[in-house]
Amino acid sequence: MAFSGRGATRAPGGRRIGLALAVVVAGCAGTGSVPGPSTASTPPPSGVQESVPDVPPMPRGLVGLWMSSGGDAAISYSFEADGSYAHAGFVAQVGTDASAFTFVRQEVGWAVVRGSRISLRPAEAITHSDPDGDRSGSGSLTAREFTWEVSQDVLLLSSGDGGVVRMLRQ
Repeated sequence: MAFSGRGATRAPGGRRIGLALAVVVAGCAGTGSVPGPSTASTPPPSGVQESVPDVPPMPRGLVGLWMSSGGDAAISYSFEADGSYAHAGFVAQVGTDASAFTFVRQEVGWAVVRGSRISLRPAEAITHSDPDGDRSGSGSLTAREFTWEVSQDVLLLSSGDGGVVRMLRQ
């Protein structure tokens, strides 16, 4: 998958997911198809439905676009009913010497939910940082584990180290 465009990615099956952080990630956003968890990165032929039997459907309450922002950071997740997801995150800081630092991460992949646990399995990821020059590259494809809870229009993602991200449904 090649990342380019204006903050949108294609989820499995070719659906376009527009991320609310489009302005932030315009330089490293993308389009393409997400390969299944155990397949090669070549998308299926056009018109062929992707089959990912080991990814259960997403719980209804989790499906949708979720965002959190504050201070100098923003994060979004878009979860689809078929178990696919897209993520974008952004951090910008200004040092005491007026130097600027930005970091952007965008990924697409599969989310496997079992009870209150969610495993995010990136299929494609890109990072971009700009401390003193333009640095872009492939991001880590390491799976991340969280517990999740939705109450009304608030999603809490809790990591094993005690960190909690509170996101609002968009």
